[in-house]
Amino acid sequence: MGTCDKDSSEEVPHSSGTLQWREFVFSELCDIRRGASPRPIHEWVSCTGIPWIKIADATSSPCRTIYQTNEKIRPSGKTKSVSVVPGDLILSNSATPGIPKFVGMDACIHDGWLLLRNFRRLDPMFCYYLLTFERPRIVSQGTGSVFTNLKIDILKNHIVRVPSLSEQRAIAHILSALDDKIELNRRLIESLEAIAQAIFKDWFIDYGPVRAKAEGQSAYLPEYLWQLFPSSLENDFHPSEWIYDQIGRHVRTTRGLSYKGSGLTNASNGIVLHNLKSIKASGGYNYGGLKHYMGDYQKAHTVKPGDLIVANTDLTSNNVVIAYSALIPSSTGQRGIFSHHLFKLDPTSNSPLSRTWLHYAISYSRFGRSIRNYGNGTTVNMLPADAFELPLISIPPKRLIQSFDELAHPIHEYSDLLTIESKTLADIRDRLLPKLISGEIRVKDVEDMVESVT
Repeated sequence: MGTCDKDSSEEVPHSSGTLQWREFVFSELCDIRRGASPRPIHEWVSCTGIPWIKIADATSSPCRTIYQTNEKIRPSGKTKSVSVVPGDLILSNSATPGIPKFVGMDACIHDGWLLLRNFRRLDPMFCYYLLTFERPRIVSQGTGSVFTNLKIDILKNHIVRVPSLSEQRAIAHILSALDDKIELNRRLIESLEAIAQAIFKDWFIDYGPVRAKAEGQSAYLPEYLWQLFPSSLENDFHPSEWIYDQIGRHVRTTRGLSYKGSGLTNASNGIVLHNLKSIKASGGYNYGGLKHYMGDYQKAHTVKPGDLIVANTDLTSNNVVIAYSALIPSSTGQRGIFSHHLFKLDPTSNSPLSRTWLHYAISYSRFGRSIRNYGNGTTVNMLPADAFELPLISIPPKRLIQSFDELAHPIHEYSDLLTIESKTLADIRDRLLPKLISGEIRVKDVEDMVESVT
């Protein structure tokens, strides 16, 4: 990461008690360099090699730091690009311009990025939040008819006000403490979900306990769980004593409300509307997809916490949403409705299946892939209701499904609490950032509050 000079700026108090921060042209505060790409780029992209940071790597992650990339380039392309190292600060200048990110690995950046190094009178972490604050003003100077592009001189000549280094570091500490807690929560949620998925995979996809018992291995689960698994497989793919049946005998499918855009409203006077954006790519609930609706609907269109929704439409190019599922979290309220782009799946009264078990079977097993094969359409991929009637599924005993639910349900509840906490912390950060960066409030006025919530 770039280094800072010793504190050479001075604090000059206003009569109001706030600080008179010093003005600088951005190029006075750090060196700025544009990335570069080997051409033609498709000849350099490789499955192995040097991480290749693209704008999509920034927009797809809420993290302050980019730790991994979707693509790599061949090592020989390094000399034709610009190398970055852990701690470097980069800024997007095209496609989605003005996004600052730290780099968490050795990598290369293309010409859609600007690299900031050798900081003078500027703390790198403060610079990250300064760029976040200044983004609207910087982007407004960009050019381009289809995509906004930021020429390097726009940032070099951009005028900013900064306080002393000590004040910068204090401000950065406050804001980064909030971001660190949000990131910790995100990683914890991912870890908890990975645990639930690993348990499901071992029990119901790989049949680990069944195979272990068949081979005479020692129990690796508590006895009360171990005894719930049979000790043999039929035809090496289906546990004996389990049912192999059509899914349509075990679930009831309901399509959501076909609503008009004119019925959408704000959160203060509408009911929560779960929609296609409420399903994350490859499964799970997306809290950022909520809408609110004010209009007529039927009881069949209502959902409550714990209900299971499945995407029946996909607008993405690689079909990463269709036939993936999510469980309605309790933080969205005790009552909501769901749109026609979703199915609600309810186990029938005589079925041992649960909504939680079905969520993992649909989103994370080969059974889900068999459902996705029913999708059809060219521009928009659609899933017919009979996708949940014909496919066959291996159905465990009810007590085993209940045991899985007893492990997975607390994970979902705790993840929901962490998500709510992170949203609160993000709201606090977003309110504090412009006030701290502009000098409207001082660190000492908020540090106790931030310490208490982080």
